[in-house]
Amino acid sequence: MMTQKRKKGITAPPPPGWAVYLRTSSEDHQKPELSRARQRAIIESNVLAHSDMPVYDEYIDVLTGKTPNRTGYQRLLADARAGKFSHVIVERADRFGRDDTEALRAIDELHQFGVGVRSANS
Repeated sequence: MMTQKRKKGITAPPPPGWAVYLRTSSEDHQKPELSRARQRAIIESNVLAHSDMPVYDEYIDVLTGKTPNRTGYQRLLADARAGKFSHVIVERADRFGRDDTEALRAIDELHQFGVGVRSANS
């Protein structure tokens, strides 16, 4: 019986699929133009409607972007680390975090797992 060993650090690419990430700061005081429903509609019409890839899951947070300690966001990163999907879609990059630093950190981390990131508004 022949067994194949994987080289250390080399992993299989994740299966094709979208992870949708939606974040609002609060349920009650959110500006309508940033609502989850609007984010979802833009993602659907600008990207998902034109894609053959399935949606793996939707990750939602109703919490400020000041902290990366958000349940949906951390679950998204854990699933990316586990290789469950190939792409993440957000309406705008600032949904990852309040500032550019957090957004860039998230994008860099996702890229390390072989996950592409797409903003639906660009």
